[in-house]
Amino acid sequence: MKISSENILFYGIVGSYSQRISTWPLIEALSDKGHNVTYISAYDSKDPHPKIYDYAPKKWKETMGPWEGYKTFYEVRKNKQMLNMWFELPSLGLLACESLYSDPEFMKWVKSSSFDLIVVDGLMNECAYGLVQLYKSKLIIYGSSSVMGWYYAYGLPDETASVTECMFNFPPGKEMSFLQRFVNGMSPLVWQVLREYWYFPKLEEVTKKALDLDVLPPFSEIERGANLLMLTSHYSLDYARSLPPHVVNVGGMTSLRKAEPVSKKLEDFINKGKNGFIYVSFGTVAEFVNFDKHVQEEFIKAIQSFPNMQFIWKSTYDVNATLPSHVMVTNWAPQLSLLAHPKIKAFITHSGMGSTVEAIHFEVPLISFPVLAEQDFNANTVASRNAGIKLEILTLKQEELEHAISEILENPKYRNAMKKLSKISKDRPTSALENAVWWTEYILRHPDSNEYLHPPSIQQSWWVKRQIDVWFFAAMLVILLPSLLIYGLFRLCRKLVYSIVSISRKNTNYRKKTQ
Repeated sequence: MKISSENILFYGIVGSYSQRISTWPLIEALSDKGHNVTYISAYDSKDPHPKIYDYAPKKWKETMGPWEGYKTFYEVRKNKQMLNMWFELPSLGLLACESLYSDPEFMKWVKSSSFDLIVVDGLMNECAYGLVQLYKSKLIIYGSSSVMGWYYAYGLPDETASVTECMFNFPPGKEMSFLQRFVNGMSPLVWQVLREYWYFPKLEEVTKKALDLDVLPPFSEIERGANLLMLTSHYSLDYARSLPPHVVNVGGMTSLRKAEPVSKKLEDFINKGKNGFIYVSFGTVAEFVNFDKHVQEEFIKAIQSFPNMQFIWKSTYDVNATLPSHVMVTNWAPQLSLLAHPKIKAFITHSGMGSTVEAIHFEVPLISFPVLAEQDFNANTVASRNAGIKLEILTLKQEELEHAISEILENPKYRNAMKKLSKISKDRPTSALENAVWWTEYILRHPDSNEYLHPPSIQQSWWVKRQIDVWFFAAMLVILLPSLLIYGLFRLCRKLVYSIVSISRKNTNYRKKTQ
């Protein structure tokens, strides 16, 4: 069944620029197939596409824009406030909604637009649910990481007893302790209470007033009606999960872009080294210059210890240090081209999902320094499969990084493990991008897809879904049945004793009468 050109909105108002990178291959592919695609976020595109309408609302861009490169994230890790940061995200989502709906420019755009499908980034972008209701459009939720605590509201089965969610990074399966299972199991319930009883009601109030809607279903109802959940994941870089039909893995799309040859300047620099090169990048929101001074010094001393190894280091800001000639610092680097280069030996990274996926694709072992969000989860998963080494950025010592680099360079197990991981990742019936495009158009082709894709459990309450009432009833039976049995035996024994005593008395009385 063919579909005509459709109007599709990708909504990523809350999030970093890297989340745009994650979805961009799908956006371009849909545009190339003739669909009218709009992308709305807090950032102007660094590489505009002539067929894609890229919209960054001015008011929200001014509010959200400085988030990039913020020092806060390193400090959050340093001050052990990572958990607090997670639970502050709904406030950011509410702030975004209030900012957008109070922006005349944005409201004018809303009234002049219409969409058949809205693809919503899963990181607190639920303000878009109002637009779903306004346009009567289909809804796809796009998760730019592995499973988060609130993703269980989308219809995923509860596997918190065996698979950690990104917030906690607990070990899998039997290695997870009772306390870890308790915390992991409570997380989805905490998120459900927070979202349904605080976050969603506030969003609904703002939305209904701004869009002048006569009828606005609860956002939890709109969310349960989402046609599809796309996860930027794959079992090669995540744990195996039991996913229902409306949840599809599309991890690996960014690595399918064509890797152009590096520039002559970079190629000449790489060829100066005797042993190849190592690529260094801490992503878009964890800049090296925001790390503590002693951490910066230890890091630089470590890479200075490898004079025969070239280092290409992407840093938006000046490193402010005297570096040897075998280290090149640049504010932009063609990451895909460098990872695809035959002389690359390792990738020192923050372990963002995009960087991790691309490194796996090109078989490059990782030295990971996670800073925020799901980066610890990604680093742990890669390290657990011997495809890389995870280090702690807060307490980094020169010797630790030197040892990690030496291990990656000299021990073949890391390169071999990454090659194996790469083969698993690439061996699919269709590519990640083809899969994402097919499922997007499938949702557009079939207006009643929820009837067939949604598991029945998506409409059940959390306690019914987890069989809490069944287990409670079973526990009551276990407690009550022995009690009833004991009580019955007690009554029977008492009756027998009473009968024996009565007979004895009758015999005694009879003997007295006959004497």
